[in-house]
Amino acid sequence: MLQTDRPTTARLLDLPQEHWGNGKGATRLIDAHPSADAEEWDWRLSLATLAENSEFSPAGGVVRIVTIASEGPVQLNLNGTCHELSLGMQAQFLDTDRAAITLGGYEQYALNLMVRRGKGYGSVEIEHLRGSRVFEPTNLWHRIVVLAGTVQMEDGTELGPLSAINPTDSRLALRAEHAMLAHIVVAAIS
Repeated sequence: MLQTDRPTTARLLDLPQEHWGNGKGATRLIDAHPSADAEEWDWRLSLATLAENSEFSPAGGVVRIVTIASEGPVQLNLNGTCHELSLGMQAQFLDTDRAAITLGGYEQYALNLMVRRGKGYGSVEIEHLRGSRVFEPTNLWHRIVVLAGTVQMEDGTELGPLSAINPTDSRLALRAEHAMLAHIVVAAIS
């Protein structure tokens, strides 16, 4: 888990994983607020390993934003309508929606942002970075995940696909020849 007050980076595939009860995938927790406890969080961000075709499990009053973090394609059946999703594409739905995935034979990855209704609002913005980009300090909770390519931080640290950055209260400068980033932001409801 990346929750900390100083800038940190992590290779998401190195985070501990919990296998799903149905055996059809696993979850690596990136961060949760205010607690990683299964019942206490207001929002949580994880990387899901999609190993087999599966339905999404109910999560108790949440809005989900699922962003494909591998090449795909992944078929998402949402309330009877099929959507084909590939790298960087996303779907937002409620826990009351009927949602299931079909993989086409290959293990895939997806970022899974879940925000409890009444606790906050979340977004996942996809950005294609060519050149430099500065993320200014914000009082909102946010994380940056590299989906494709390689980015370089000001200190020279290079981060490849499925790496996450927990920015600090200072500016964060990134540089890339060509990379795809997911910028995840959550605003709490006061």
